[in-house]
Amino acid sequence: MEYPKAIQYQPKPLSSKRALHGGAQKAPLPGVVSKVCTTEGAHAQKGELLVVLEAMKMENEIRASCEGRISEVLVREGDAVKKGDMLVKIAVEQG
Repeated sequence: MEYPKAIQYQPKPLSSKRALHGGAQKAPLPGVVSKVCTTEGAHAQKGELLVVLEAMKMENEIRASCEGRISEVLVREGDAVKKGDMLVKIAVEQG
């Protein structure tokens, strides 16, 4: 069975206050984690693919909303998530 092409989910930009403390990538809709593309401690660029979430037979790409270090990966492949569940935490590196 062929699945339609992946949908890219681009989160809203971080406010300046939130950008200082980092961000969390949350599930935009309920689904199942089909792929985790990052690890704790890795450096993420803004827009980098972090997690692929399958919902309604569509793949949704969850991308980094800011540049920083991956401080925590909260899901594994096969995990079921609800809308709003945290998937990955990003710590903004102060230079």
